[in-house]
Amino acid sequence: MDFLHLKRFRHSPDVSNAPARREQIIATGRVFLAAGAIAFDYWGPVRPGRDALMIAALLFGYLLLSVVLWVTLRWRPTAETSVRIGAHAADLLCTTALTVSSRGPDSPFFLFFVFVLLAAAYRWGFQGTMLTAGAGMALLVAEAYILTPASIPARLSQNMGLRMARPFQTSWLVLQCVYLLMIGVLLGYLAEGEKSLQSEAATTAQIISRARLAGGLKAAIEGITAEILAAFGAARAEIVVEDLENGRLFLWDVRRKQNDGGMGVSVNEIESQRQATYRLAEDLPNWFARRTRAGTYRISMLAPETKKASRDPAGITGLPSFLEGCANVWAVRFRSGGRWQGWFYLLDGETPLNWRKQLGFLQRVVDASGPVAYNAYLVSRVRSEIGAQERGRVARELHDGAIQSLLSAELQVHSLRRPGRHGDEADLLGRVETLVHEQVLDLRELMEKIRPIDPDPRRLPEFLAEQVEKFQRETGIEAVFSTDGAPVRLTGRACRELVRIAQELLFNVRRHSEAGRVDLRLTSADGVCRLEVSDDGRGFDFSGRFDQAALEAMRKGPRVVQERVRTLGGWMAIESHPGKGARLEICVPQREA
Repeated sequence: MDFLHLKRFRHSPDVSNAPARREQIIATGRVFLAAGAIAFDYWGPVRPGRDALMIAALLFGYLLLSVVLWVTLRWRPTAETSVRIGAHAADLLCTTALTVSSRGPDSPFFLFFVFVLLAAAYRWGFQGTMLTAGAGMALLVAEAYILTPASIPARLSQNMGLRMARPFQTSWLVLQCVYLLMIGVLLGYLAEGEKSLQSEAATTAQIISRARLAGGLKAAIEGITAEILAAFGAARAEIVVEDLENGRLFLWDVRRKQNDGGMGVSVNEIESQRQATYRLAEDLPNWFARRTRAGTYRISMLAPETKKASRDPAGITGLPSFLEGCANVWAVRFRSGGRWQGWFYLLDGETPLNWRKQLGFLQRVVDASGPVAYNAYLVSRVRSEIGAQERGRVARELHDGAIQSLLSAELQVHSLRRPGRHGDEADLLGRVETLVHEQVLDLRELMEKIRPIDPDPRRLPEFLAEQVEKFQRETGIEAVFSTDGAPVRLTGRACRELVRIAQELLFNVRRHSEAGRVDLRLTSADGVCRLEVSDDGRGFDFSGRFDQAALEAMRKGPRVVQERVRTLGGWMAIESHPGKGARLEICVPQREA
């Protein structure tokens, strides 16, 4: 049945969330049923005849019991097991007394059995409903035996002057039992189906609620995926995300740590030459793979339109290499925000009772979680843009305020150093002028660092040339920029990082190298974008050429530049000759922008 796949879920909450209120609803229905039965008994076209007084007494007693239960539950709501079982037993006993007093299995009060089944379905679902249906059928058979003229209870009733024995047809008894069983199965199935839908909705809401939008995209994916792993009893998840705007492919790895039970999240961009391993066919439906005893995988796919499963279809002949070694894999496709698409892989989950239902449920959870994750991305992007705008505002205020004041002070100090001043005064004013000038340069460098930049690949050479020209104009150091004119194929982020690297290297030249000339060259060839910066200053405190690994081992070289190069997946090298200058070479792999 549809609800069986939820039995494995660890986080399936109680779908009612208010058992006491459920008992109140049943109590209200009981009052209406008893009142309606009394009206039927009084105005109905069929009167039970000689047992009317007994039936009326039973109905009024049942109404009184119903009102007492209704008032009690309204005054003091409770959902204790003893209360539920007691009320259910009272319903069964009253129904039995009414039917046995009015033609037994042929009684017009057979509707009371339907109410008892409905209450059982509402309380306990399919299992409780079937137990109640079995009890109801047993009571009908017992009533038929009691009311048979040849039975001992019937003869005792006749000896006591009571006429309870009434003829009935055996076929009608069988039909009533079949009706009762069918109604029980139907109500139980509907109750469990509704319970399944509510449980899925509650589980999905609980999963989505774990998304921490304030923490950005990574925190949102970590929270959502952690709940999905717990729900399916899975060890880890692999998420392949393609950015449709630029064709970049990313692999998110989310897994539960063995030591402390926390979550570990990592994200890596997939190189272009390896993307074929992670991309699957566009028309491939969701699928489930299970490893057999022979070590191979049995792959089953579920068509989204027909919900029909197919075994080992032509669309995929084996697991992608990065998924091999898992006991089982659930794979669902997703698309979010009109910008992202990809596959969500759930690995090493508990053995599924119904892989089709769980695969469909995973698809619905991923579809509901996708917009949440995308909103987290948009929130972080908006924050980044707001931060860039704020840094731009601060830079403008520094330029219009502090820098202008310092420049004015520098000019006034310079005017005081006219001929005729004593030597000590001239030296003091010279030191003050130098200090003010250095502070002006430092502030300008700070402005350049915090000012937002967004160079595209086509304008990258022009942007770097402007930076070099500005550096020469502000520092007086001869600076030359050159390029081979080859097209640059970098993403926007890589271009921004390369400009920041160039700015950092130029700042270091001014502060530390004591150079008279600096050359900056940008070339692009063999799938690599290369930035070279050389100067004729004093160089580093080591001699020779060293790559990035050697520089990190020696703890030499500019740390900020090394970190930026590492985030781009590139590499760098430094060639230093103390007293004669240095040359830095930064290489970044090119990708289609």
